[in-house]
Amino acid sequence: LFILTTIDTGTRVGRFLLQETLGKWVHPKLGRADWWPSTFLSTALIVAGWFYFIDSKSMEAIWPMFGISNQMLAVMALGIASVALVHAGKGRYVWVTLVPMIAVAITTGSAAVVMCRGYFKRHTSNDLISAALILAIVACTLIVLIGALAAARRGGPRKPSGGLPGDAPTPPADPLAHHELGSLG
Repeated sequence: LFILTTIDTGTRVGRFLLQETLGKWVHPKLGRADWWPSTFLSTALIVAGWFYFIDSKSMEAIWPMFGISNQMLAVMALGIASVALVHAGKGRYVWVTLVPMIAVAITTGSAAVVMCRGYFKRHTSNDLISAALILAIVACTLIVLIGALAAARRGGPRKPSGGLPGDAPTPPADPLAHHELGSLG
C-alpha cells in the first residue's frame, strides 16, 4: 500500500512541478493548470517515467532511487527549516537542523556517486536513465540548498506580512488619520 500511495503522490507532485517548470522555461501556457493540453502533457511525461520503472521489471531500479530521493527530500526540508530558524531570529539553534542535514547529505551523496558509477559501468539504456535521474535528484537538492543559503544570508528576523501575497492593504479605520489623504477641510 505504501508504494501505491508513493506512486500516486509522486505522479501528482511530479506533474505539478513539471507543469510549473515547463510554464517558466518553455511557454507560459504550459504552466496553466486550467489548460488541459498542459495538464495532459505533464501527466503523460510523468506516467512515461513510471512506465520506465515498470518496464525495467526490476525493483533494483526503483528502491535505490526511492531511497536517494527520500533522503534528499529530508536534506531539502532541513535546509528550509534552517532558513526558517534564521528568519525567526533563532539562529543560535540552527545547528539542530544543519548537523543532521550535513550528515544525511554526505551519506546520501556518497551513495548516489557509488550508484551512478555502477550504472555508468554497465552502459545499458536503463542504467544510463537511472543514473541521469539520480543526478537530477541531486541537482534539484543542490538548487534548493543554494536558494536556502541565499535566503539565510538575507537573514534576520522577519515580521509577518499579515496577509497573502497580492492582498489589498487594509484601509485605516479613520481615513482622516492617514497622512497620505491630506486634510479634507
